[in-house]
Amino acid sequence: MTAARFPTPAERARRARLIEMLDEGKVLLQVAPRHPEVDLPDHLRGELVVGLAISRRFGLRVLELGPLAVKAELSFGGERYLCVLPWLSIFSMKSYVTDAQAFFPESVPGELLAGLALARAEEPDAPGEGSGPDEASSAPPSSAPPPEEPPEPDDPDDPGDPPKKDPPPGPPRLRLVRS
Repeated sequence: MTAARFPTPAERARRARLIEMLDEGKVLLQVAPRHPEVDLPDHLRGELVVGLAISRRFGLRVLELGPLAVKAELSFGGERYLCVLPWLSIFSMKSYVTDAQAFFPESVPGELLAGLALARAEEPDAPGEGSGPDEASSAPPSSAPPPEEPPEPDDPDDPGDPPKKDPPPGPPRLRLVRS
């Protein structure tokens, strides 16, 4: 038998923030699927990061914001799965309605941080070691000419680009995009 535990201040804060965001509408959760006690479909368990959209308006059979974890029955490829997301596995929340965001850097997977650091180091524009802000600001101004304004149409009756076509009729189609 495992000993019961109480939620930490970090878990309580994340829960309160998610409740606020769900009151506004749909929320994107970014989760570390390799975190202990996360339960996701098999095809997502090996991923580094998983994004899950939740909303009270989805009519989910299960959407529990418990003291230690979020439990939500979500659909993946038409198959329902009861996902269990401990609060400390969630490192980012974003409201689709207000664009409000909450970020918890202590929960970002270490592999993701290492990959970001490596990508920054490989950027050609990244300043080398020893170049501080003083050196960067003392560089001479660029002699490149300012970008040109787009030319005005010669014919005042020419509407310019043709109007965009309306999307095809029918319900919108969604697809899973992996990063």
